[in-house]
Amino acid sequence: MKNINLLISLLCVLFCACSESNDDDSNTPLGQLSVTLKDANGKPVKDAFVVLSGLEGRRLVNMGEGFSKENGSWLPYYKGNVDGYISVVASGYEASKTKVSYDGKYEQKLDITLQESHSLSIMSYNVKDGFENKDNKKQRFLEWIQRYDPDIMLFQELNKFTEKSLGEFAKKYGHEYAYIVKEDGYPTGITSRYPLTNVEKILRANKYDIFIYHGCIYAECQGIHIFVTHLSPFEVDDRIKEIKGLVEEKIKKLPADAKVLVAGDFNSYNEYDKKAYGPKFETERLQFSPTVAINYEVTNFMLENGFKDAFTLFSDGHFKQSIPVTTTEFPENKGCRYDYIMLSENLAADCIYSDILREKNTHALSDHYPNYIRLKVNTTNK
Repeated sequence: MKNINLLISLLCVLFCACSESNDDDSNTPLGQLSVTLKDANGKPVKDAFVVLSGLEGRRLVNMGEGFSKENGSWLPYYKGNVDGYISVVASGYEASKTKVSYDGKYEQKLDITLQESHSLSIMSYNVKDGFENKDNKKQRFLEWIQRYDPDIMLFQELNKFTEKSLGEFAKKYGHEYAYIVKEDGYPTGITSRYPLTNVEKILRANKYDIFIYHGCIYAECQGIHIFVTHLSPFEVDDRIKEIKGLVEEKIKKLPADAKVLVAGDFNSYNEYDKKAYGPKFETERLQFSPTVAINYEVTNFMLENGFKDAFTLFSDGHFKQSIPVTTTEFPENKGCRYDYIMLSENLAADCIYSDILREKNTHALSDHYPNYIRLKVNTTNK
């Protein structure tokens, strides 16, 4: 009996030792893919944020993220084949996307040259009930947003914010200008480091010809006509009415050469993504979100009226979900896109980068992922 107990004790010790060894091994690079970031002069770029996105079918999934070292290097902790791209953002440089194809067996070195930034960066983000009115989430956002440092922020669900508190919040990430469409319900809002002019708050109470359930805020900035909207979460007929009213009563009355951006939570699907949906998508997705019917009329209407879906400009036919967030890759039968940045054709010609930001921080900040774009426009403080 003593021998049996001794044997059990030894096995327990060995098991614990193996477990500790495995934990230690988790800090060891598993792949042979290495990335080196340099500027146009060949100098290493440190503290750049790097994300490796790989393909599963047509769906892009996060396969690693981190910051470049002093020598500009970054090594992903991933073993296996990867077909996808590496995205990079770094202060003072243009955002970058580089295709990568790696078989996981051999050493592969990838050198990426970052160019000095001269673009206008814009982010659109549904922040779920105003970060659920939690100070820790707001603080996490303030720390995270420095990574992307957008020139213009377009918000949905600014619950519990007032125009004054939004302005105070925006100053913490360098934006001096801030407006909110209303101070109750689920407001949309806009903040900017550049002046916002001709601001208009489009509400059912003051625009009977344009019914938008959560409201829409309009502003001009850097020569761009910006509409931040959040369409009805209920009947599809309401969403169709909302988007048609906005286009017919506001956008089509702008000058013919106006550069227009419409962004927000459309609560609507699109045909571009449907090839990535799983075989049970309709039944399982509707169980998750029963009020949003599988219908493409809202997004098709925007495309038919000359708008471009910014994400698709640089997605190479692939798919990323904007909802729901998940720390693991979400089943193909539920993940989808409700969130968009739509660009008029002449503004789409200025777009040099677009992405949906799926990473550790955005897993935690909201139930949506943000859209992020860069536009090659001449900026001015006037």
